[in-house]
Amino acid sequence: MDHLIHRFVRKTLTTRWSVLVLALILRLIGLSTRGIWYDDAFSFFLARRGPAHIIAGTAADTMPPLYYLLLHVWIRFGSDVATLRFLSVLPSLGVVAGAFWLTRTLFGLRAATAAGVLTAVSPFQVYHAQELRMYSVLCLSLLLYVSFFSSLYLGEARNLRLSWLGLIISGGAAMYSHNLAAFTLISANLLLLL
Repeated sequence: MDHLIHRFVRKTLTTRWSVLVLALILRLIGLSTRGIWYDDAFSFFLARRGPAHIIAGTAADTMPPLYYLLLHVWIRFGSDVATLRFLSVLPSLGVVAGAFWLTRTLFGLRAATAAGVLTAVSPFQVYHAQELRMYSVLCLSLLLYVSFFSSLYLGEARNLRLSWLGLIISGGAAMYSHNLAAFTLISANLLLLL
């Protein structure tokens, strides 16, 4: 029995890391070769200013300030295109890991592997992981929100306080990432009403 448990754990870890390595490779290919377009430039120039200017400047973009504040801190690591875009790669990898974890929790290892691979190779995910925009942060925040919500809704939360805190923080991060995050947050509440 111990041998089977050890084999299952080893296979799960190997699968998860393989999927993450695949996702990282795909997101790094051509990271600095795409041109800078208006939204990328807007993000960069706004993030170079101080937090007060960032918050005021988000009115011109109609997007909340979380990503620009993160980029403001990230610029200290370097201002070349690849370094700047790597900020979006990290939460995108979190989306791949989160999709694997949530699907494994709800449907098992086989479905989780499929979900992880599909998320890793998704052109939409790869494209937005290479932008100087908030979409990867938004996607990760919403995925975490849905994960915490499902664990609370299904009664599978191991630590209720931690799950509620995670739900609140991820929901807040989503709302401070993109205005349209409200639709996902509202849909979870509609499920509760039904």
